[in-house]
Amino acid sequence: LHWDADLNTEGTLVGGADDHGVDFKFFGETSGKYVEWDMSADTLNVAGTIATADLKLENERGHYLIVEEEDYLSIRNMKTNKLYKFVLEEIDGS
Repeated sequence: LHWDADLNTEGTLVGGADDHGVDFKFFGETSGKYVEWDMSADTLNVAGTIATADLKLENERGHYLIVEEEDYLSIRNMKTNKLYKFVLEEIDGS
């Protein structure tokens, strides 16, 4: 790992290099909660809750943006600019 910092006030924690990655695992305060990068699978695993604003999904096949509206979720196809509304049905339970 390498800490690339400017006067030790800000910086970026770097693990590995482009096309030569490393596995890493960071633990949370709660037992069993962590975030882990598996370089051989190119996968980020999270054992816990992911909190985010809007969610961008993009690869060579598609590009979508999921947005939390006030009363529903929407999804925009960024390639066609078409906007869709998730149809949510309330179910019993909590």
